[in-house]
Amino acid sequence: MLSTFKASIDEFKNIRSLTTAGILTAMAFVCASFLVLKFGDDTLRIETRIIPIALAGMLFGPVIGGFVGAASDILSSFTFATPFYGFTLSYFIMGVIFGCFLYNQKRTVIKLILAQITVAITVSISLFTIWRIIMLGPAWQPEIMLQPLLYERIIKTAITTPVEFLVLVLILEMVVPQYSKIGVRR
Repeated sequence: MLSTFKASIDEFKNIRSLTTAGILTAMAFVCASFLVLKFGDDTLRIETRIIPIALAGMLFGPVIGGFVGAASDILSSFTFATPFYGFTLSYFIMGVIFGCFLYNQKRTVIKLILAQITVAITVSISLFTIWRIIMLGPAWQPEIMLQPLLYERIIKTAITTPVEFLVLVLILEMVVPQYSKIGVRR
């Protein structure tokens, strides 16, 4: 596991890796800002930001994947909303998880499923619920609000995770091998 982080840190020395990571950060910013599907009263939002963050983790490891996630959130929060750095931490962790599961090793559908489930449980359900609770502040009433918030996150995650998984499988099968052919990987 430590070798994965060391190899990911070494990606900072590769100008192609940094350039591609910058492009993926810009893509994640665009996805977070403009490619969001909203249903109902904005309680169900399907974001596509996970795709470039996962791709950064797959190609360049947990460190750069985490930085792409965090940088995209910082950019989008300063542009369109008041920053809340709990979400920044969540997107950083998302990039780290994908990097840990899929960087510098044989990328399989099983590993992608494990990465997706780990992200769904730790980030989408757990951390995002915690951040929503913190953002509610003094209005928070745990006896009334915990179950609806948690159920909302579980339902949203159950809907979005299969869609994200299918898109990530397509990327795993089509995009990543093409990047390897053109020399993005050393």
